[in-house]
Amino acid sequence: MADNFDYNVLEKTSGRNGRCSRSTILVFVLSVTVIALVVVIAVTYGKDLQCDDKYHKNHAHNRSKNSSKIHNSTTGNKNSSTIHNSTASSNSMSFFLFSDVHLDPYYKAMAGNDFCRNESKPSTYNASYGRTGCDSPLRLLLEGLDAMKEHAHNLPNLDFVMLSGDTCAHRIKTDRKNVVLEIMNTTSKAVKLRFPDIPYFPSIGNNDIPGHYVMPAENDTWYSDLLNIWQDAILCKHCNMSYQTTTEAELRKTFLYGGYYSVSIAGGNMTLLVLNSMYWTSSTWRPDDYFQERAEKQIKWIEEQLQLAKSTNKKVILTSHIPPGIDAYAGKILWLSNFTDLYMDLVTNKFSEVVAGQIYAHFHKDSFRFLQANKKDLSYKNSSYILLMPSLSPVYRNNPNFRVVHLDPGLRAIKDYEQWYMNLVMATG
Repeated sequence: MADNFDYNVLEKTSGRNGRCSRSTILVFVLSVTVIALVVVIAVTYGKDLQCDDKYHKNHAHNRSKNSSKIHNSTTGNKNSSTIHNSTASSNSMSFFLFSDVHLDPYYKAMAGNDFCRNESKPSTYNASYGRTGCDSPLRLLLEGLDAMKEHAHNLPNLDFVMLSGDTCAHRIKTDRKNVVLEIMNTTSKAVKLRFPDIPYFPSIGNNDIPGHYVMPAENDTWYSDLLNIWQDAILCKHCNMSYQTTTEAELRKTFLYGGYYSVSIAGGNMTLLVLNSMYWTSSTWRPDDYFQERAEKQIKWIEEQLQLAKSTNKKVILTSHIPPGIDAYAGKILWLSNFTDLYMDLVTNKFSEVVAGQIYAHFHKDSFRFLQANKKDLSYKNSSYILLMPSLSPVYRNNPNFRVVHLDPGLRAIKDYEQWYMNLVMATG
């Protein structure tokens, strides 16, 4: 097993002072997206992360000078601070959301952009923060988490941190179970070192299992191994919270059975269902009874959870890694049709008034999907939406991203979100 992680850096709260001394500039762009049930409108605003603490006071002035670099000119708005302040108001709660980290312990900063593992074909520059065409080095993960921590000071009611699957790098062989667990543990530790007082809710992606799309078989200890890493962060028993996210018994019951769980969020006014959509995808499907039983029982469990939320006047956010629908890049259906139909009936028909929204990932791109129960009825009734997360990993030639999602506990709704990205060209230039 290759162990290229420098675990000492996990405890560093920020590397910004060292970065400034080397004249390396990181740019994160804030994009504010106002969400309605039918329409999701994305508006992007520029925002830098620099070492000078005074920068934020002069933010609007600096941005107007550098709009070609960091401002989306299509918005026509150069005062993001006004919208940000109204979004993160005292009556809202927020959470950090990131996905598709694909943390790679084999990453080489001087390797070429074919997954950055082979130094026999070196690059012309050192990409310590990451390189397009490659998965994430540890330094990129820590920079993203440090940026979240820095921004957390502007969020008076930060509720939790969520990761929507694919923590692990691509191309980890099936027999490297210990490497996958090492990656999971490293990521979880890095999150909790920066956010020790709020829970962390991760979900399982197609790369978070030894091998690619290889689901645990009967007598496999994989879910138990994962829960040993995640349980304390999910339960967050030591956190100073006014409500309990879930009980250890409830968490272990569903996670050890199928890798999914339910937690309370937003002061106990909402529920987050962290699903394991790997059981419904065509790429993982197995005809054996063990697999089919878990695929079917998870759907029934979702219905029970939605019914419980309805009876207790709560709203529900559903999250997992691979969404229902079509893979627009490969042109294939993602879920098996029977599970797609069952799921759609729950979120757009039977319990559409209970579902506050859905969050999925997998494609590494910023997008959304609008779901309708009836194609002839174009009203918002019997409908729902999915927000698709961009990735932290730049492997598919995108800049690394994370989001700040704002909740309205009174309305029990997703109110807004901000999107931040790192400009890898400027970070490595």
